[in-house]
Amino acid sequence: MAPEAVERMKERVRELTRRSAGRSLAQMGKPLGVYLSGWKAYFRLAETPGTFADIDGWVRHRLRAVQLKHWKRGRVGCQLPPLVA
Repeated sequence: MAPEAVERMKERVRELTRRSAGRSLAQMGKPLGVYLSGWKAYFRLAETPGTFADIDGWVRHRLRAVQLKHWKRGRVGCQLPPLVA
């Protein structure tokens, strides 16, 4: 598998999992799953199991980063201003 193909795949995953996109993990999951399953089907005959394991770990790390960003943000946009007496 060419390193350029892996880099293009990572760039596409970065686009689909932007942390500032304002979408939940569930909303990101469907298009990401479609893209990754198609990518894997295209390269399924490649004899590089280590590459697939590395990519899997990288995608999981990316999704954890998105989830951490959501947890850190909280519900800031929904808060009301404090009452002043």
